[in-house]
Amino acid sequence: MSTYDKNLPEELTRRRVYDESFPPKLKDPKNLSAIQDVIFNGNGISTDVIQPSEQDETEYVEFCRIVASVGLNEARIAGWAFNPYFDIRHPLEEEHASGINQRWIDFPEPKIHQKPSPDYFEGLVSEKLPEWVEKHLKNYARPVPGIAFPNFLAELKAEGSMKIGHTQCRLGGACAARGYYELHGLYGNPDDVVLNTALVGTIEFNGEVCVGNIHWVDKPSTDLGELEYHMKRVFCFFTKGLGVKDFIKGRRVARSFRAYFAELRAGHLKRLEGLKSRSHPLHYMKFKIPALVKELEDRKLSTKGSKGDLVKRLEKDDSERNTEALENLIEAVGHAYVNSQGSNPSRSFEDQGTSSQGHSFRSQKRAREADNADEIQSTSAQKRIRESAN
Repeated sequence: MSTYDKNLPEELTRRRVYDESFPPKLKDPKNLSAIQDVIFNGNGISTDVIQPSEQDETEYVEFCRIVASVGLNEARIAGWAFNPYFDIRHPLEEEHASGINQRWIDFPEPKIHQKPSPDYFEGLVSEKLPEWVEKHLKNYARPVPGIAFPNFLAELKAEGSMKIGHTQCRLGGACAARGYYELHGLYGNPDDVVLNTALVGTIEFNGEVCVGNIHWVDKPSTDLGELEYHMKRVFCFFTKGLGVKDFIKGRRVARSFRAYFAELRAGHLKRLEGLKSRSHPLHYMKFKIPALVKELEDRKLSTKGSKGDLVKRLEKDDSERNTEALENLIEAVGHAYVNSQGSNPSRSFEDQGTSSQGHSFRSQKRAREADNADEIQSTSAQKRIRESAN
């Protein structure tokens, strides 16, 4: 069965990889408001205040001309429409890496025979990870050679079905979300820390429509004792036909969405660099009592009680620390001003389809800073993001 098989949606549901409508009473992820604030409220994107420039008008007309072309295949959708719409230029920033149509290595969970091969995805450069992290988490850390913990995926269509693209995002988003669940096992117990928190975003794109989804892992709603995988759509825009203001608005939301997940994975990389090397997550029951007492003393916590009491106290403290660290990271990304404005100097869309030249996330920001002093993202804000993720 391929990811184009009509039976795949049913198979995913049986394996607890749910569509956005299953189960009916699904609760929203804990960080939904933070994501919405960044992509909708963080950049002054109201159509009432957008004043399209001459370049905006030119880019919109050119985008519409390209998307309306006859015989447009997925490769041209990628180079001529998707890349400029999301401001994707290569190479990416130092710690970030991208992949195209690479089949992911087998994951133990979720137990799906089909494996993702997103048309486009972004993660961390695997060489930047501490070596012990990849040895411990294996495929969860690095589903393809060279790229670790991908959390921004896209499925592109030309004349193909957007329904298939949605199902492919459902599969890929679940696998990526499981990778971040395993990642949090390195910080301590991932339960109640990363559960019900969306750390992965996917895109459905065909040049006419752009849909953004978020993905997360949650506790089972049954007695099976296995994790469930969920997704939710957070935006949908027509890319052409409604006018240049709506084009600019949709493009800004899309770019902010991509930047949000780039900042999240960069924050996790910073946390991993600060961890001590170990072959497995901490299991305090294996510690001797003097070691447990010393650890509690170092944390200025009570050392009274049995060994079981000491272990529970440390595990609770780990959970609280990890929850706070994740919340701080999400809050820092939310408060950081990520400028996803619609107009910036670029090559023509035809040139972008074949060229590999471009800018990193930070260099794009620096270029925009020079263009508009009112849209400066301060160095101190970037520093706070890194520090809060540590």
